[in-house]
Amino acid sequence: LIVLFFILGATIALVFRSFQLQYLERDFLNQQADARHIRTEKMASNRGSIFDRRGTPLAVSTPIDSVIINPKQFLSSTGNKGKIILISNILELETKEALRRIEDKSSKSFMYLKRHISPNQSTKIKQLGKITGLWLEKEYKRFYPAGEVTGHLVGFTNIDDQGQEGMEYMLEEFLLGEDGSKLVLRDADNNIFSDIKLLKTAVDGEDYYSSIDLRIQYLAHRALKAGVREFKAKAASSIVLDISTGEVLAMVNQPSADPNNRSLRKAELLKNRAVTDVFEPGSTFKPL
Repeated sequence: LIVLFFILGATIALVFRSFQLQYLERDFLNQQADARHIRTEKMASNRGSIFDRRGTPLAVSTPIDSVIINPKQFLSSTGNKGKIILISNILELETKEALRRIEDKSSKSFMYLKRHISPNQSTKIKQLGKITGLWLEKEYKRFYPAGEVTGHLVGFTNIDDQGQEGMEYMLEEFLLGEDGSKLVLRDADNNIFSDIKLLKTAVDGEDYYSSIDLRIQYLAHRALKAGVREFKAKAASSIVLDISTGEVLAMVNQPSADPNNRSLRKAELLKNRAVTDVFEPGSTFKPL
């Protein structure tokens, strides 16, 4: 009898709890479900580095943050329109233009507000605290330690880390990695609540060791720049070869530009004349 009474009591409790969840707490549970969303998160791969023959880096990738916005969530959150002033000031954006861009994509769930922000800007954005519909995402930015000294030779990548010129372009398939992905649970503010499942492991690109000797490259660059200045030449090129193997030890051109500065990436400064232009053989032909 006691056992029967216990079973009956447990059944009544289960029925009541079911009724409570289905009817009394339905709105609360729906809100909780809406507040957490399963998303597929990209795991950025690292592009392979380029080195000279002695292992000195010529091109490397450094982690950097980009500001992502879910326009639909951002605009629907009370107070966010006021915060856009602070955000714009930090990111050095015009407030009205930033807000217009967000409003133009009000039906979307993803947009870049600004890519590749500085570490200082990233810190200031984090100090603002949680902002519904806004978060930081890690990407990689290419950095060229030797600047304009190897600019024509190494080339550069675009903002999506795709090779556009020089070795960066020629070795694209070799240097390019494969991004991974994972399932994550995000809260209403788009912060990752927890990782759920790894879908694909990110594979970094291969490193490449070139025949270039950066020490010789520096000397050739300095000598050529001085020569152009002395003789008021419009342009000049210089190549240093290893006479035993035919390896290219240095290749420089003038005029040149620092590939780290995107604003200087102009056709007249980027042209690798040592490769693209036709030269009369002159004295180099005499031994033949």
